[in-house]
Amino acid sequence: MPRRFLLTGGGTGGHVTPALAAAGALAERYPDAEFRYVGLGDKAEGVMAPRAGLPLSRVSSRGLPPLGPGLIPFGWHLGCGVLAALGILLRHKPDLIIATGGYVAAPVVLANALLRRLRLSRAPLLVHEQNSHLGRLNRLAAGVADLVAVSFPETLRELPTGKGVYVGYPVRSSCQTGDRDEARRNLGIPADARVIFAFGGSQGARTINRAVADAVTDLLAQPETWILHGCGQPFGKSRNGAYHGFADVEARLRELDPALLEHPRYRREAFIDDMATWYAASDLVICRAGAGSLMEVCAQARPSLVIPKANLPGDHQVRNARLLERAGACRVLYERLDPASGPGAVPFVPGERLVGLAQDLLGDAERRDVMGRAAAGLITTDARGLLADCATHLLGEGDRPTAAVAPRYPDDRVLGLGAGAMERLLQDVAHEAAPPLESAERELMLSKIDGLLGSSGWVDRARGCRIAGLAGYREVAGLLRDRAADDLPMVRRDALKGLRGLGPRALAPDAFADALARGLSDNYYEARMEAALTTAVCNGLLAPDARSRLAGILARLCRDHSFEVRMAAVRALGRIADTPEPAVPALRKVHFDPVWKVRGALYEAYAELTERGVLSAAEANEEIDAVLITANGYLTEYQIRHHRNEAVRRVRRREA
Repeated sequence: MPRRFLLTGGGTGGHVTPALAAAGALAERYPDAEFRYVGLGDKAEGVMAPRAGLPLSRVSSRGLPPLGPGLIPFGWHLGCGVLAALGILLRHKPDLIIATGGYVAAPVVLANALLRRLRLSRAPLLVHEQNSHLGRLNRLAAGVADLVAVSFPETLRELPTGKGVYVGYPVRSSCQTGDRDEARRNLGIPADARVIFAFGGSQGARTINRAVADAVTDLLAQPETWILHGCGQPFGKSRNGAYHGFADVEARLRELDPALLEHPRYRREAFIDDMATWYAASDLVICRAGAGSLMEVCAQARPSLVIPKANLPGDHQVRNARLLERAGACRVLYERLDPASGPGAVPFVPGERLVGLAQDLLGDAERRDVMGRAAAGLITTDARGLLADCATHLLGEGDRPTAAVAPRYPDDRVLGLGAGAMERLLQDVAHEAAPPLESAERELMLSKIDGLLGSSGWVDRARGCRIAGLAGYREVAGLLRDRAADDLPMVRRDALKGLRGLGPRALAPDAFADALARGLSDNYYEARMEAALTTAVCNGLLAPDARSRLAGILARLCRDHSFEVRMAAVRALGRIADTPEPAVPALRKVHFDPVWKVRGALYEAYAELTERGVLSAAEANEEIDAVLITANGYLTEYQIRHHRNEAVRRVRRREA
């Protein structure tokens, strides 16, 4: 009786390709085997599976939405999908199920787990994870899977002991080899041309498409340069309202320069059937960081410029890209967002940045050769064969496969970090408790900060403001100034804190002073406090008239109803006031403040004024002696006495 295999996974070509590669390897071992693909008709699998000769059974499914009303239709579609999958499994009775991830696979995984619990099915489940970080569905599927095959050794540490096996990425056989000269003859490209092949997957990537369109004129200015561009297109019903890469590129070129539409050295396609030929003809590949694309590039031994999709769960595309970059096989260019565009901002890569990196690599043949060899060196296994070995092992017909490759665990500190962890890392760096960020880590950090600043959630926006200051991200100083006038008080507070981290030189002096003056007059006490603390670091960096204006506001805040604001205002006044008026009269009003910490700040203020020559030592000593020196006894010693004694020592040093 022939073996029956059921494959599922999809939504994008990156999930479908390894399933088809596994089917091809199993077909070689079981010539009479029967295969069936389960997925959505209007996604990548709806086109790719039938084209590969596999019958497609349709189910219903949707991606997991955020908490909210979207969970209702999600649950409905998933429930209908599970019911459909139950019928498919009971009808076709597969001997083995192979799931490659994506929400498309959820109905089959859940239905098979239910049937096995009811003892209505004994089909083992083999899961393949393409990326270096487990996707959400595969993380769930790993709990019910018999074996999880992974593409990167690093992924093994995310799985229970004994559950995972390293096999590599099963590159489809058509993309494993390619002849450069033959490929160029087939495409009509001169043998001595320098060829860039850019693509963003089967459905296209807006970031890559627009960056390439923006860069075409400059790239083609070199007469030996050719550009092959796979723009992508949506599948099936998803055409309605979906991103259409080819149409987007055509519209952008028409706007930039209509002559580019007919340029003989710039070739565009919506969907590429013969990827191997386009790979083989290229000198440099520009692509996303999905595991499928990267491993095909490696199989073709091509250097690459990789643009990972930002803010995916676990930063899995960034992880993939960084593994190749550390091996010397690619350069990574991170997506950015314009945070000022607010929620829904479209990620982008500046065309001029793409031009610079691409021309740099095209002009260095020796470096490209080194990168190509490094890329080829990352294909260390016969992944198709090992994946087939996993299948035969689960069928009881072979031993469990092993690949003798030492794990290469990533050590990037920024990967996968949420906002809170990013803030803690930057604080550790600032306090020298951690080494400074490397350039690649900083680029990724700034990309993630863009996402926070442009978020629709106020918590993320506020954290983004704080983290931008810690990171010294001066390019967003203007945005932080605007956020200091946000409708939400917590965002205003953290924008002022972020400006403190950037420092007054991040903005024009008048603009910085205006932001501080507005913050000092804010109706939210924490915003006033942060504005006062920020003002305290500005002495000598603002114009005299700006310092005078801020000193007048700080003098009023010395009588604020919040003791935190009074304390910050007292300290700031000591650091920014250039004359005894209005500083000394304002400070005298808190000589008997009920909160001893405010009176403790007075000593620091008088010492600062003395060191800066605003007060004489005699004047300072007179004021210091007039401050109430009692405290409320929380400590075994009066801490305020230490403040006083330190102030007296500083005044005496100045006097001496």
